Amino acid sequence: MPGEADDRQSGSLADDAGEEARAKRSRPSRARSQAAKKAARTRAENRRLDAMWKHERQLWRSGYRLIAGVDESGVGPLAGPVVAAAVILPHDFKAPGLWDCKRLLADKRPYFYSVIMERALAAAVGVVDVEELDRINIHQAALKAMRLALSQLPVAPDSALVDGFSIPGLEFFQRPIVDGDFYSVSIAAASVVAKVTRDRTMERLDKLYPGYGFASHKGYGTRQHRQALHSLGVCPIHRRSFAPVRRVLEGRAPEETEELWQAQLIEGQLEDEVKPEGRIEGQPASGDLADEEPEPDEPADDGSAPNDLGDTETAPGGAVESAASAG
Repeated sequence: MPGEADDRQSGSLADDAGEEARAKRSRPSRARSQAAKKAARTRAENRRLDAMWKHERQLWRSGYRLIAGVDESGVGPLAGPVVAAAVILPHDFKAPGLWDCKRLLADKRPYFYSVIMERALAAAVGVVDVEELDRINIHQAALKAMRLALSQLPVAPDSALVDGFSIPGLEFFQRPIVDGDFYSVSIAAASVVAKVTRDRTMERLDKLYPGYGFASHKGYGTRQHRQALHSLGVCPIHRRSFAPVRRVLEGRAPEETEELWQAQLIEGQLEDEVKPEGRIEGQPASGDLADEEPEPDEPADDGSAPNDLGDTETAPGGAVESAASAG
């Protein structure tokens, strides 16, 4: 019937108009919701970054002026050098999104590397090659790389924040921080510089020693790398003091080597793959950043904060000695 058809058409048009009106009304609501979420993320990021200045602020208040963050890259791989970096940041340094390099996506690290190298008061790297690493052991090689990085800074630091452990032999105050690249912006910056520097080194070495996949796994003991070790043999940049490489040199069968590898992985003695990228959930071992701030171990005499970074008067304080010897 014509009348019924007209009614149905009118009803359909009314429904369409109603849906369009509801959609228009919901658009501002969705936009406000998205804006609120973005603002909340920005506030959370600002709080995180502010908390990462905790240790620096403590030292500034105690009179230290040029604080070097120190970290290393490349302790776990089966090949390549160990690299450390030391970075002194200005008080007003800002780089939203900066974190420990292992928590950054690989394609973000070069950006932060450029920002750090452009804005840092000073930055330097120290490198210990495979031959020396095999001779003095990986722990001593990492310590030496850190000392080299500090010694090559164009501006002499008066204090250092170090990831993980103390560096024997320093003549100025230092504070080792467990998971320091999570808790200190200076150490996080050093971790990025060390990581990007080493990654680029491994990409160059991949061209000298093709077939191992150094450009992709950066020398870590991935399955691809372990298979290449057995098929191609040991090359000059492999760490002969590391058990998996040594077993290949001894002529162990791939099955036996893999069995030993898996056993050591379970015991936590080796690193299997390149560390996961992106945010790692869970609290690091050193505690909550919201805890009450302790006083520095070696305060300056007057306890006053410096007025600017141009004043390089060294605050009193000696090195915190480690149980490990520099050899």
